[in-house]
Amino acid sequence: MKSVKIFTFCTSLALATSGCASTKIDEEVNSSLKQNVEENQKLGTEYKKRLPDVLDLNKAYDIAIKNSPSLEIIRKRVTSAEALLKEAYSSYYPQISVGAGATRFNRVPNNQSFNGLIGDREVYDLSINAYWLVFDGFTRENRVLSKKYDLYTTEQQLEETQRLLLLSISQIFLATANAGKQMEISKAEELLSRDFLKQEQLKEEEGVSNKISVNNFKLRVNNSAISYIKSARDYKVGMVVLMELLGLSYENTSKLSLQVSSTEKVKLPSLGNCITQASLERPELKIIESQIGSSDAVKETVKGEYYPQVYLNGSYGGSAVDDFNYANEDESAYLGVYMNWNIFNGFSTTSRVNAQEAVTQSLIAERDRVRDRIISDVKRTYESINFVDKRLVYELNNTLLNKEIYEQTREQYNQGLVNITRVNEVLTDYFVAERAHTLAKIELLTLIEQLYAAMGTINDTTE
Repeated sequence: MKSVKIFTFCTSLALATSGCASTKIDEEVNSSLKQNVEENQKLGTEYKKRLPDVLDLNKAYDIAIKNSPSLEIIRKRVTSAEALLKEAYSSYYPQISVGAGATRFNRVPNNQSFNGLIGDREVYDLSINAYWLVFDGFTRENRVLSKKYDLYTTEQQLEETQRLLLLSISQIFLATANAGKQMEISKAEELLSRDFLKQEQLKEEEGVSNKISVNNFKLRVNNSAISYIKSARDYKVGMVVLMELLGLSYENTSKLSLQVSSTEKVKLPSLGNCITQASLERPELKIIESQIGSSDAVKETVKGEYYPQVYLNGSYGGSAVDDFNYANEDESAYLGVYMNWNIFNGFSTTSRVNAQEAVTQSLIAERDRVRDRIISDVKRTYESINFVDKRLVYELNNTLLNKEIYEQTREQYNQGLVNITRVNEVLTDYFVAERAHTLAKIELLTLIEQLYAAMGTINDTTE
């Protein structure tokens, strides 16, 4: 008996509308991502070229929002979530595919037939097939809803990342500005100490002073220089970190000056309004709310398995032997309705519905916990602002009083009416008050930005 050898070569081309949609979506995503990267690279170059000589907090926020690499990463995720939402919508459309195949039957014996064919034969098949899911128990609807929530969650993650970024920028900006101000105070203290040192050296030459008084002011000059160096280190390190957060290079920042806003212009809403605003605007809460909605949508998607699935399907095609000439008798077509209903699966669907409901309840508990933490954060920051604001008034009064005392003492010193001990006390009190007043002002501004961040509205302070 002769052996039978069948060599089959088959090619198929699937042109489903969902596949076309996915390809188009991928192209849109890649094009969008490329455009975003190019735009942000261009913005980064422009900012490096035109970094202002004076930088305030709002300008820093604006630069960071447009130029931060960390925000660009989240923007790409938003673009991806938008594409996945479009893909979810594609399930509403019919799927159409084209199939083609070629089969070679080799050395079939004459006394045996294979599908009516005798001897060496080649069979060519060509068909177009359509498939349309017309009812699935609202599964597609809930999948689309879930993707909408996923998109909103990603958008709020962008807002949250931006909130945390701006909060970090405000803290390092104000800390760096404080270091710069402390440098100025140290330099002023050094200049005054040098002035006193020169006077004491002249008095020593005249025999009305001694080496101890001279060395006293030398010590004050040295201590002022040490204080300046420490503050300069904090300023330089702060500038490096600030430029990194802004997505810029540290180069060409030697002439950059940080401008701090006045605390006199700050008018805060009431504590109740702050809490209400935080409950409405805080991205963390919006993210959890969206996750709750997505979890409910997933649960409803699983419930879709309780319902039957109804399909429309059809096909048109034909087969040809030895050539591509399809005669009428080789053509075939069909159109049908198909239903599939899984009426029992061992309670698998019910178990998954219950599991997803547990996920939803855990998210609700997490939302309540986060809301309580946010309210506590707002209250704590608000009360701290009130106390620092009151302290700032006294710090300012102390600075003015110490300045007045210094001027009076300086005049008395020039007249030889006070000794070196009193001068030391006055100088120390004067510059301690200056530093304390500057620190209180920076602390107040830092707390105000923290309050805006806690309310979820720090982004709204940008121009």
